[in-house]
Amino acid sequence: MWLVTVLISSGCAELPGPARGLLFGPVPPPPSRLTVRGSRLYDPSGGSIRLTGFNWVPKQSTGALELRDAAWSATLGSNVARIVGVLWKNRKAGKDRELWDCATEEPPHFFNDSCFVWLDELVEAATRSGQWVILAMRSKYGAGQDWRDAPGDNVFRNATLRAQHHAVWRHVAAHYASFDGIAGYEVLAEPRDKNLTTQAVHDFYVSACAAAQGADPRTLCVVGTAPYYKLWTVSPSILMENPLVLYTFDYFTPDSFVFGRSMFRDGGYNREYTCTRLYGGNPWARAEKTPDGIHTSGRPCVGGYDYIRDVMSLAQELGIGWCWWNIAGSKLVGGSTAPIIHYANGTTRVMQGLVDALVPYFDQAGGPQNSDENRGLILGDRSFSAGFGSIEDGCEVDDSAAASHFDSAEQESC
Repeated sequence: MWLVTVLISSGCAELPGPARGLLFGPVPPPPSRLTVRGSRLYDPSGGSIRLTGFNWVPKQSTGALELRDAAWSATLGSNVARIVGVLWKNRKAGKDRELWDCATEEPPHFFNDSCFVWLDELVEAATRSGQWVILAMRSKYGAGQDWRDAPGDNVFRNATLRAQHHAVWRHVAAHYASFDGIAGYEVLAEPRDKNLTTQAVHDFYVSACAAAQGADPRTLCVVGTAPYYKLWTVSPSILMENPLVLYTFDYFTPDSFVFGRSMFRDGGYNREYTCTRLYGGNPWARAEKTPDGIHTSGRPCVGGYDYIRDVMSLAQELGIGWCWWNIAGSKLVGGSTAPIIHYANGTTRVMQGLVDALVPYFDQAGGPQNSDENRGLILGDRSFSAGFGSIEDGCEVDDSAAASHFDSAEQESC
């Protein structure tokens, strides 16, 4: 299968035209996919692309995401939707009743096909609006949530669960192999087991990517490090021989600032601090052969919008893509902030300050996607989290008073 695909794509294995038309009629073009050359991503037209957009969480999980948000996000400049919709081993009996789960114990696929009904709707809504799709698996327990109490109950340590996981991805990838606009399969988001070796993580992702790409060989596989895609766990040891891989990481630095701890309530830090960690501490950002990515979210509280602009501008300079967590919410909460809020009473609020902070950094025609320095992709659950305090404090609208907390370093500092 791989050999035939490579030969056809290189123009070395073409069936005779008359026989093809006579027997089968016109052959439709293959579904659109991204390609990788070195550390850069390319769209089907051959243009370099940097994926920038939003995370989408299915409505069943949040009560907020609406299909109309797809078109709205595209008008802002989003070119990718990371749909956290392959939900497997995501809850346990008596726990997590608010979470959806598509897992079954029925072979051969171990996946409830009824989940395709709403997942297809999201995928088609994204691609119709001109956005690429990353399909991400959230597997709370499969990824190792109970690593202390039940260390053998995750895909890294349990061969039976690992085989089931791979069967799920063979099935899901086969389902979407004919869909246009699938950028990648994120085969397991944020490994949670904090006691894994790098080799165990590497070997798992090698076999998981092989499972998904065995069903859809032209689509990229998205992987990261353990635990939780932390930036400081990134090392060359996770890199694979497989060229169709995107590497991702989280950026929660500094932790107290990002999550609004009281110690950072009246403080800040400069852009050079972020530059040093995002670039100097990230070997993937400096690699010439590996496209990479980040997870993003934020609390636009005191100084938050400045922080967002700092991190986004650095990502733009480094050619790193991103997905903001997330596109829509149902209320203002003391955590990640969505640019659009759908309230239970039917009204909608746009968080304009957040939108204004993000929009200049989307990858649009004529923008940084044409740069030779494009490094590919940053995506995920919660990439750049930003802000002080919590949104309930009423600080989500105007943070201009905090401008003095930030060093307006020139971009050359990076």
